[in-house]
Amino acid sequence: MKVVYRVVNALLAALVFPATYFLEMIFIKVSFNDDLSDVSDLIAKFIPDASKNPLNYGLQESITLKRIVDIVTGNDRLSTLLPDGGKLSWPAGLDPIKPHLIACVVLLCVALLTALFVFIWSICSNRRLPPAIAAAVGVAATVAMTIVFNRAAAHLMNGDLNLVEIVAGSGLLSSLLGKALQIDSLVLGGFQNAIIILLGLVVVWTLIFFAIELGDAEAEAEKAARKAKKQNRHKKKA
Repeated sequence: MKVVYRVVNALLAALVFPATYFLEMIFIKVSFNDDLSDVSDLIAKFIPDASKNPLNYGLQESITLKRIVDIVTGNDRLSTLLPDGGKLSWPAGLDPIKPHLIACVVLLCVALLTALFVFIWSICSNRRLPPAIAAAVGVAATVAMTIVFNRAAAHLMNGDLNLVEIVAGSGLLSSLLGKALQIDSLVLGGFQNAIIILLGLVVVWTLIFFAIELGDAEAEAEKAARKAKKQNRHKKKA
């Protein structure tokens, strides 16, 4: 039974890494506000079908960690948004939420490290309390990361930060376009839910295993007590 417990723990912890890499990390939906209504009417003269007018339905993107790697390496259509020929640099427009974003990265690293700890510990040791505590810490770190990210996203969604200036740099055109755009949704895409579920299952599985062991121990104790009682009766008869 101990082997089964360790194998399940290691499997759950290992699944955290592909979930983080391949599942949707960030979802963003952008629409155009009334500042571009005149432009929308002009486009409607050439494109009568409203469903094909991009200003009517806006834009939305789902980004995974894998796609971020592809963007950085120039293998994605969004790679053209990177300035200076693809060289990464910190956008000055993100400075107000820089502490939030750094905190998100740190908390994600904590969650991944706890998953790595659970995986290695489950391979090397039969002790059950350390991986359960580590998994609980990972769940807490992921929940905290979600909260911090939502607070950072609020600055973009309420217009405190100009999305176009962040991507394209400051300037009159960027400022005007930024005022015409509004972010309807900016959330973590769902990978964080996978981390919470997988590490949460480690905690639940450990509690279940403790309960099974406790039941087995009580059963063994009762069996031993009955055996001892039976032996005492035989001694008295003798």
